[in-house]
Amino acid sequence: MVAVAVLGVVNTGAAFVIMAALVGRVGATRGGVAVYFIPIVAMVLGTAFNSEVVLPLQWAGIAVVLFGGWLTSRRELPASRAAG
Repeated sequence: MVAVAVLGVVNTGAAFVIMAALVGRVGATRGGVAVYFIPIVAMVLGTAFNSEVVLPLQWAGIAVVLFGGWLTSRRELPASRAAG
């Protein structure tokens, strides 16, 4: 139990350090996109290790999550100059 606890604490600490470095490098909005992939990874791991069935609605959910990640992470275009 102690080994699992230490492993969890160390991995969680490493994840926080990596996330802080990412957010510091690309900004909070773009750095937060990594969180969008948690449901996708959970679904893949559930399918691979627990033989879970992936329903069509889940595929649609993945598409929504990826589209949201794309919208959030794209660079802002400079505002066009108004004529007049």
